[in-house]
Amino acid sequence: MPMAPFFMKFPEVGARETRSIFVYGHDDVPDGEYGLLELYCDEKDCDCRRVIFNVVEAGKPDKVLATINYGWENAKFYGKWGKSPGLAQENKGPFLDPLNRQTQCAPALLRLLEEHILSDAAYIKRLKRHYEMFKQAVAEAAMPVRNQNRIEGRRLGRNQPCPCGSGKKHKNCCGQMASAGNYF
Repeated sequence: MPMAPFFMKFPEVGARETRSIFVYGHDDVPDGEYGLLELYCDEKDCDCRRVIFNVVEAGKPDKVLATINYGWENAKFYGKWGKSPGLAQENKGPFLDPLNRQTQCAPALLRLLEEHILSDAAYIKRLKRHYEMFKQAVAEAAMPVRNQNRIEGRRLGRNQPCPCGSGKKHKNCCGQMASAGNYF
């Protein structure tokens, strides 16, 4: 399951809603600010209902300190989804992703995420909303491009209303772009 950063599809929302952890006085994590970069599955037909967090130090987004996999559904869902009841319990909740390199402070970052971030019901709701937004964008990107100049197989007349819903005549809206070669 390929994962892609949320902020790549939604840069404004990602910039506004990416969470940070401020750490001070912990022996196993250096003091500082850490960002939780969200990644979601970009397979059109996958419904994994999970997020991967790349935990990065502020100002160093390319240096991932921990990769944390989090599934918010119950074990029954993941048993059915993964077709393996034995792995269901492991896929629910947060865990260090075994497929990615982890730093020495990764276990401590996982504990901080569990204790201070994933206990926030509003944040979990936000993650679910981000997941839905992301999956909808993936589905829309996979849809075939429609010919905007046709309705029910007929060519639009220049004086008919534009199918984009602008309320303008087709010739004064998308029809201008069509005549310029910007539409199929």
